[in-house]
Amino acid sequence: MKTRALAWLFLLICGVAKAEQGCAPGFYPGGMQPGGPICVPSPGYGTTNNTADAGGGTVWANRWGAVALGEGDDGVSVAGVAEGLPSRGKAKRAAITDCESGGGHKCEIFVSYTNQCITLATGGGYTSGGTAASVQEADSVALSRCSANSSGTCRVLYQACSLPEKVR
Repeated sequence: MKTRALAWLFLLICGVAKAEQGCAPGFYPGGMQPGGPICVPSPGYGTTNNTADAGGGTVWANRWGAVALGEGDDGVSVAGVAEGLPSRGKAKRAAITDCESGGGHKCEIFVSYTNQCITLATGGGYTSGGTAASVQEADSVALSRCSANSSGTCRVLYQACSLPEKVR
């Protein structure tokens, strides 16, 4: 009886391990893309920029993105973006630089994100952002927020993903 219970426990654990669907340890599938799953880090996994399994095998590097918004000379907002950078600081600096080089003044970070996708939606003078494991989920979040706070019709303004990169 004890042996049978242990066998079921072993099968249950093996079944859970298969649910990762090709993601590295510490990551889980957060959506699909043409090349396979979008692997999102499990909450609290890894304390450095690189995460590896205990056996020294696959190493995944976090990737950051950011969006900065500023004022243009013509009164229209100017956006600056950065994608796929190795740190939050680099992504923020690159987004502000991009905003300023596009004619933006008083550029400030609107949002930064890691290992996921972002969508910006705008309508009726309101801009919202949504981050999620896939572009489709980020679209849904951004458009819902925009619709709830805007007096006009909302549309997608920008989409990007900064997904973990397999480095070994």
